[in-house]
Amino acid sequence: MTDQPPIALGIKPSAAHGPRHHALALALAILAIALALALEERPAGRLALFGRAGLTLPNVCASRMVLGVDCPGCGLTRAIVSLAHGDWRGSWRRHVLGAPLALFILAQVPYRLAVLARQGRRSTTRAFRPSTQGRLDV
Repeated sequence: MTDQPPIALGIKPSAAHGPRHHALALALAILAIALALALEERPAGRLALFGRAGLTLPNVCASRMVLGVDCPGCGLTRAIVSLAHGDWRGSWRRHVLGAPLALFILAQVPYRLAVLARQGRRSTTRAFRPSTQGRLDV
């Protein structure tokens, strides 16, 4: 019997992500959720820190800055911020994919925590498994 996990969805065991990858994805998801809660949309459509109207975020869409045209992703951040503040209709008006993306980001937290917990248990049980020579591998 091998120690490697079975191949799932065409991913080879050697390409499986380690705990660092999952911890980073968890941290990024938590940061995205915190930012969505900490930002608010100002009247001109700009985002600002909640309660700091003078501190707005710059426009980072290259398509809008260079060509003056909205790209397919324009409005996603504002849609997620609107959703975080309970404005479902405003979120839908800004971008129809805002709610699915927000759900995807939210789902990362329990998923990554579960994967990290499972990987932690697996490494602990693997460390104390008896070897084939009759000694305890530590």
